[in-house]
Amino acid sequence: MNRKTLISVVLFLFIILFFSLTYFRWLVYQGPCGVHDWAQADRLSLAISFYDRGMNFFLPATQNLHATDGIVGVEFPLQSYLAAVLGNIFGRSQISILFRLLNTVISCVGLSFLFAACFRATKDFVVSLVPPIFIFCSPVFIYYTCNYLPDTASASVVFVGFYFILKYQYNARVKDMLAAMAVLTLASLIKTSAAIYLLSFMMYVAVQKIFRPSLGRKHNAAFVFSVILSIAVLAGYYQYNQYLNARYEGVLFLAKARPFSGLDEAMAFINGPLKNNLFNEYLTEVQYLVWMAIVAAAVPILVRTMEGKKQLFYLFISAVGALAVAWLMGKQLEAHDYYIIVILLPVIVYSIVISVIAIRSVLVSGDNSFPLKIGTVALLIIMFFFADFRLHQRLKPGYKNGYTGEMPWAIGGDKLLDQLGIPKSEHILVLNELPPNLALVYFDRRGYHLDPGNWSNMGQVAAHMDGFKVDVGVCSEELGRSFLTDTLFKNNFTMLAIEDGKVVFRAKK
Repeated sequence: MNRKTLISVVLFLFIILFFSLTYFRWLVYQGPCGVHDWAQADRLSLAISFYDRGMNFFLPATQNLHATDGIVGVEFPLQSYLAAVLGNIFGRSQISILFRLLNTVISCVGLSFLFAACFRATKDFVVSLVPPIFIFCSPVFIYYTCNYLPDTASASVVFVGFYFILKYQYNARVKDMLAAMAVLTLASLIKTSAAIYLLSFMMYVAVQKIFRPSLGRKHNAAFVFSVILSIAVLAGYYQYNQYLNARYEGVLFLAKARPFSGLDEAMAFINGPLKNNLFNEYLTEVQYLVWMAIVAAAVPILVRTMEGKKQLFYLFISAVGALAVAWLMGKQLEAHDYYIIVILLPVIVYSIVISVIAIRSVLVSGDNSFPLKIGTVALLIIMFFFADFRLHQRLKPGYKNGYTGEMPWAIGGDKLLDQLGIPKSEHILVLNELPPNLALVYFDRRGYHLDPGNWSNMGQVAAHMDGFKVDVGVCSEELGRSFLTDTLFKNNFTMLAIEDGKVVFRAKK
């Protein structure tokens, strides 16, 4: 990376970091909330538990004790662990803020590498803004950037991998190949579906060796070694997770393929949830038009050169891999909008990168430069306007896309338990709650949860608490007020507090 490119990339990184930290300043101070607050709380709980339990990276745990001591197998919890590390510097109470900031910074670094890949080829600052700003404006990407889930972080690491892949496609140097393999292996550890792009690159290099046997023994040895090491690391960590889940009875992060049963079910998903809801969660209407226009204009240019054909080949095998993984996920895609961030968005952004480079390569500098820059900036502003609108829609209660988006009733629960003199070390039971860790994070205690059901028989609740060896129970005020006239409740429990949507009660000895 020469001096001019380095200065431009650093400038872009500074701009995108400053913009992101300013733009998300109101969200940074929120706990898990909005769409998929359940999954957000699980990841935050990992970070809190790392901090509380001695920072053992290889024994990840959450605050929910249904697994033995809360220990669970989970995809490489890098952000959770780093958030806990930062918590040791800035304080435990800052872990949530630090987690959101960390994910935001990782995303910004990934976007900067997209910018670098374009600028290295075009030397045009404004045009190089298109790929990183395009992907930042994806509704799901911008929503999960300042968040706890690992998807945008993993995708951003994939973007770093694309930078090295594009360099390798130009020069076939061993160091770029090894850098791409290492970076994509890390992305695959963070989120397994990122292995699409690792395996696609392995296939790309393997096919290249068939047509270019002159690459030499050193190149061959480095490739074979890196493939074996990468697969060994991924397989080893997968097996270790399996061991943790079996040893400690952890089921919280079990991810299984649930493929479509057939073409009919796939088409029902496409014509139903995808068309009606998810389609506009992945990209905005403007982005779909921009994407199709840019790629359509670039393909005739790309097929003229050897570099372009290489790029299209990698795009093709990555797209096939992405569609295969999407098929394996099946109807899970309907309930997990963030899955697509790693599965499909990198394919889209790679196609944007190579298309922008190709189009810029045939444009004449000089008189046409200024209108091009003005048009590009205007387009980026329009895309961001749509993305900003969609972000604020997603954070509203009762969001249309089938997710509740409600603010958790347990917010402020930690202060209430502190006021009641209930120590941090005391375990609690969360009654009538589906998310395993959401209320536990807000009450800042370890403990158990009981799924929603008919809990009018408080004798059953008492039996559960006795089995869990828990004395303190919590629930929403809506449920808790129904206990006030319940004889079994009065016989078995003492009401400690009804306050601000929360109820706290203690079992009688």
